[in-house]
Amino acid sequence: MKKPVAVVLVSVFLLFCLPAAPYVGISQGPLSTSVEVGFLTRSLDQNLVVSLPLLGALDSGDDWYRYPGLSMNILYKGRLGSVVAVGVGPTLRMGWEYGEAISFQPGFALQLSLEAAGMMDILFCELAYIPKGWKLLQGTPSSALMEKSTGQFIRFGYRHAF
Repeated sequence: MKKPVAVVLVSVFLLFCLPAAPYVGISQGPLSTSVEVGFLTRSLDQNLVVSLPLLGALDSGDDWYRYPGLSMNILYKGRLGSVVAVGVGPTLRMGWEYGEAISFQPGFALQLSLEAAGMMDILFCELAYIPKGWKLLQGTPSSALMEKSTGQFIRFGYRHAF
């Protein structure tokens, strides 16, 4: 387990060294609100997303700050016209509950975004395929909130590039 995670983290770090435009963003999924940072070129989009299950905690009554999540995406993009871009690539979702459990879920992401030329603002919708059979869970979580938030398959958001 340690070797594949180390390879993914080193690969992500190396891709962060590419000459590209940095961006910050915010997004919303069915259970969590996320803040993201990343780099973007005309054909590559890489980001690191930190999520807190704010909406999920409202429904379940759990404390929202106890179940943070982290995800990393590397998307290869192609343009459909001058405004629409489609990206596809691997994703790794992680969630943890301090002292109780940690979860890793790899998968694939598909992203549809509106990226007008000359504009630094991007609207996007991201869909993910995250097979439950690929999940690695260590420990026993005290709530299902952590597993649900790492298994989210849709996000809507906004990014501002610099």
